[in-house]
Amino acid sequence: MSCDQSLLDLTAAFYSVDHDILLTKLCGLPGVVLDWFRSYLSGRTFRVIFGGQTSSSLLVLCSLLQGSVPRLFILYTADLEDKVEERDVNFHAFSYDTELNVYCRRDHILPAIQRLERCIDEMATGCLQIDCSLMQRGLSCCGLV
Repeated sequence: MSCDQSLLDLTAAFYSVDHDILLTKLCGLPGVVLDWFRSYLSGRTFRVIFGGQTSSSLLVLCSLLQGSVPRLFILYTADLEDKVEERDVNFHAFSYDTELNVYCRRDHILPAIQRLERCIDEMATGCLQIDCSLMQRGLSCCGLV
């Protein structure tokens, strides 16, 4: 048995989490809890202070702070696992670190590698994405690609 693996670092994808999509995924939560998340994600602003100067504030429509609530990111990308596994590729996520694996007999290595590469290509081009920006902004691959 052989295993081909690709490791994905989705660190930058934290900054592309769309708040509206995330809130849609949280809609099954009880009202008070959902209201708390809506409050946490809505009306956030960003500004830079440097050298005594302050930029104007910008409304933040997407992003999660890394390490703040990693389970929100896992929830946001949860349907990605189903889509990857539909392509007969194994998916293991650890917050923003993700493994894609294919197992095969030694005489089937080339088709397994091609299946893994096709899956990664589809992730990068949008076929498996939650929203168009997630992987394009945050995908960096190690391993076979």
